[in-house]
Amino acid sequence: MVQGPDALALLQRLSTNDVNVAVGRIVYMPWLNERGGMESDVTIARTADEEFLVVTAAVQRTRDLAWLRLHAKGAGHVSVADVSSGYTTLSVMGPRSRELLERVSPADFSNVAFPFATAREIEIGYSLALAFRMSFVGELGWELHIPTEQTLGVYDALMAGGADLGVGHAGYVALNTLRLDVLPGKGAARQPEARDCHERQISVTTASTRVCESIREGSQRVRNAKVPENVFNSSSRVSQTSQSSWLIPSAGKRRMDPYSRC
Repeated sequence: MVQGPDALALLQRLSTNDVNVAVGRIVYMPWLNERGGMESDVTIARTADEEFLVVTAAVQRTRDLAWLRLHAKGAGHVSVADVSSGYTTLSVMGPRSRELLERVSPADFSNVAFPFATAREIEIGYSLALAFRMSFVGELGWELHIPTEQTLGVYDALMAGGADLGVGHAGYVALNTLRLDVLPGKGAARQPEARDCHERQISVTTASTRVCESIREGSQRVRNAKVPENVFNSSSRVSQTSQSSWLIPSAGKRRMDPYSRC
């Protein structure tokens, strides 16, 4: 959690995307270093005028917290707090995820009331949760950030409510490996909802050009840098794991909905 009058300025300096968005909006982006190399990829939700919730992979928690605190020094009136232990994340993904959530929550999950890349506090089961309309599996979905002590009740409500929908568990690494991102095609202009989603996808793509420019710029600096012969450069990528759980209501035989991510 990043808070304070200078919280926005700090995150704007670290981020490759614009986080000066309306309260309730979510922004996804990489964090890059001075060389254009990737430090992490994070989701940032603006929860108040001077408050931002930064969500990252469980394996990146300590590293990203250190990165934030390092740059917060001398950044003015800003505080960085680790609230990870206070929340558990349950991700409800799949073409029938909206149907499942509507059974266990009085909140409105329609595209109009709850558009893509927004966050809302909702009632679910006997708990409150901060719900993100965000999906990384190529399908409709929500991430539910729930107070840790109330997670079991929410989980039980979801499993009971989705019994006849074929709700099941899916491992994070499996989904990360098998994911399929679907972008809208030429038919996007035929229906109002499809057109709206198409425009959102375009806006996301346009915003990501800042990332591409930063990477190209950093790569050029790396190519131009002189590396001593006695320096051995190596890189490794750690397989990402997460403490999050994913619930996938199945739909049997179906076609992929190209606008489900909006």
